[in-house]
Parts: sequence; C-alpha cells; structure tokens
Amino acid sequence: MLGSTARTQRLGWLAILATVLAVGLAHGDLPERALVMAQLKSREVRRLPEIPLGPDERYALETCTRCHEVSRWEVEASVHGQAFLQHKGVSAEKAREITCLTCHRSHGTREFATANSPLSAGRDIATCSSCHERERGVFFDHFHGKYWTLGKRNLPACTYCHVGHELPRDNPISPINAANVGRICAGCHGGSRESDKALMAANLGTLSTSRTLYRKNLFGIGVLALPIKVFYMLLTMVILVFALACVRELAHTLKGKSRPSTSGVFTGSFAAQILLLLVLYTLLDSSGITLLYASGSGDMIAHMMGRVTRPFVRLFGSADVRGLVHRLAGLTLIVGFIGHILFLARRRDLLRRLLIRKEDIGRAFDELRGRPWPSAAEADWKVKVAYWMTAFLLAVMLVTGVGLWAAFELMKRVPYQVVEYINLIHEWNGRALSLFLYGIVVFFFGIARPVAIRLSRDGPGERS
Repeated sequence: MLGSTARTQRLGWLAILATVLAVGLAHGDLPERALVMAQLKSREVRRLPEIPLGPDERYALETCTRCHEVSRWEVEASVHGQAFLQHKGVSAEKAREITCLTCHRSHGTREFATANSPLSAGRDIATCSSCHERERGVFFDHFHGKYWTLGKRNLPACTYCHVGHELPRDNPISPINAANVGRICAGCHGGSRESDKALMAANLGTLSTSRTLYRKNLFGIGVLALPIKVFYMLLTMVILVFALACVRELAHTLKGKSRPSTSGVFTGSFAAQILLLLVLYTLLDSSGITLLYASGSGDMIAHMMGRVTRPFVRLFGSADVRGLVHRLAGLTLIVGFIGHILFLARRRDLLRRLLIRKEDIGRAFDELRGRPWPSAAEADWKVKVAYWMTAFLLAVMLVTGVGLWAAFELMKRVPYQVVEYINLIHEWNGRALSLFLYGIVVFFFGIARPVAIRLSRDGPGERS
C-alpha cells in the first residue's frame, strides 16, 4: 500500500514536470524555466527557494509566486503582464525583463519595514519613474506632485491610485477605469459625509476626468488650453509694446522733448490705496511663487523661477508658513480690492478721469508711430492703460485664486477639466501681472519716470 502511494506521488511529480515543460516550450522560453517551476513545486511552501533567480532575475515570477500564488494571476492579467505589454508594443524580450523584482525587493532583514519598501509612499515615485518617466513629469506638474515637493507627505503618490497589479484601464472593474477614478478622488477630497463622497465620485467618474488627469486631451488638459496660452502670449506682447513706449518717453524726457506731469489722479487717499494693494500683492506673489516653483524643474521659466524663489523660501520658512502667508495676503487683498472698487463707485469724478477715451487711443497710436510728442496733459493715456491693465489682471488673479481654494467643492459640481483650466489661467495670469506690475508700474511710474523728470529739470537747458 505504501509503495503504491509513493509510486502515485512520483507519477504526480512527473506529470507536473511534463506539464510545466510543455508550457515553457509553448511560450517559446528556455526549457530551463520549466525545470525551475518543477523544482519550486516540489518543495514545501514553508521553505525558502534554494535555487537562484536566474540570469537577470528572469525567474523571479516563478520564485516569488511559489508563496505569493495569487499574485501570479494578478500580475499576468495586469498592466505589467506580458500580454498587455506586448499588446502596447513592448517587445517580448523587454516584457520578460519586467519581473517582481523590478518593483519589489527580495526578502531581507529590513525589507518588510514600510519605510524601506521600494513601493512605500515617496520611494514609489523613484521606483515607478525608472520606467514611467513621462508620467513622473505629469505627477510633478500636478497638484499632488507640487505639494510633495513642498515636503507634504499626507497625500497620494503613485501606489495610492496605481497598485501595480491593477487591470488595464479599459477594464470596467479596474480602479483606474474612467468610471471608477472619481471614487479614488472622493476618498480624500469628498469630505466627511458619505453623500458628498458619492456626489464627487459620480461627478468625476467620466472619461473627461480620466483624459484630463493623464493629459490625453488635445494640448494637454483640453482644447481650451491653447487659446488660453495664446491669449496670454499676445497679452505679453502688448505689455512689451507698452514698455517700449515707456522707454521712448524716458529718452524724450531726458532730451527735454517731453515733460510728462507727475501730478494727476494718483494722489491722496487714492495713491495710498494703490500702494497698499501693491504691498499686499507683493506678499501674495512672493509667497505664491515659492509654492508654485518649489521643485525648480520643468520648463525654462520653472527652472529660472526656482532659483529666484530661494531667498523668499529662506525669508518665509517652512511650506506651512508660506501657505499661511499666501492665504492671509490673498484674503486681505480681496477685501482691499473690493474696498477700492467701492471707493471708485462713490468717486465718480475720479472714475471718469480714469476712463480710456477715443482721444487716448488716438494719442497712443500717434506716439507709437513717432508723431509729434504729446504735451504733459495728453500723456495720461499711459497712466490710464497701466491702471486698467493692472486692475484686470488682479481681478482675474483673485477670482481664479478663490476658484482654486474652492476646488474640492467645484469638483462635486463641475467637470474636473474646469478646475485645471482655472489653475492654468491662474499661473499664466500671475506671470503677466508680475511682469506688468513690477516692470511698468513699479519701475517705470515709480522710479524711472520721476528720476527722468528730475534730471531733465536739472539739466543745462533748464538752468540757463
């Protein structure tokens, strides 16, 4: 009886060996793989494998799934399975190089500690980006990546949304399927009430959300991204033309051909309001750029601004302090801007003097075309343009800033793409506003123009 049992076991192992060998040959791999599988199957699960992982760790899947049997079927059906990778155009040779140890370490004395895991929060970014370099750029260009750069760790990195063994995105039960993405977002951003979570999950469970998250739309986040960028590029060109007109005025003033007046509407309480708003915006801007360009990586502007922000980082301190300063400056600026609008509503005579009239436009074009230089009274068109340009850009900055503060509430009611558009406008508008405010308002009207007028008055022609 015992001999019959032993003979049955031997026949069973031979059957396993033959089956595994046939499977290995059918997949076009080395027969050696089948032998590895047979050795693994013949050992007790409690014992660690006594065979090497093979050249280039090619047998890691067979070795690991001896204990982690369920993971084998997960991996083979997942986005990292050979079938899916080859379907996406990855060669069979390259697909076989992706094994368990590509993402996971082998067992060691400290490998089970969460902080040491290559897929723990933080380490997973480096692990995943070794293959997914483009996605790494998308991550750090996104809200989560920017906050991660600021030292925040209570936010999702790669493995929170992408577990690595998930089914392809087009599978209805995949957690990253378009219909399921909203549930992941609502887990953190839906609020404490289940009804709010369900509302956000339903609102963001769309193909539009998925395409926007992965930058799969035309021009990145969507078709409106290009018109937004083109608008601000054209606006920047207008600012540069205006700056050229200011430089020409300085040259004519120093030569004594023009005497622009330093008096006008910017006096008294009106001037004090403008100065206060300027100080508040400087606080808002200097704290904001330390948050926006924390990584100092990306395009040329981001790299340059990353260097510019270093003194402000030392000035304000930690990211929490910078965030607090940014919010307080923003709230105070909103109150101050509303107060300024109410002040103008009561002082209609002042408002009428600030309105850009047809004559101002004609004088501006005459000056740009080199026509006879206007008198001091006629040169006020620059003041008016500077005021309304600043007011427009500041209003857009505040409105989009409020929209970003309320982003989580918006994501329960509007497409996620809208939030991304708001963020895009906020960033590009901030660049245009800072360029105009510091380059034109502060430098030209606050410094260069008064100095040029004083020098022209103290010149030889004036003294004689």
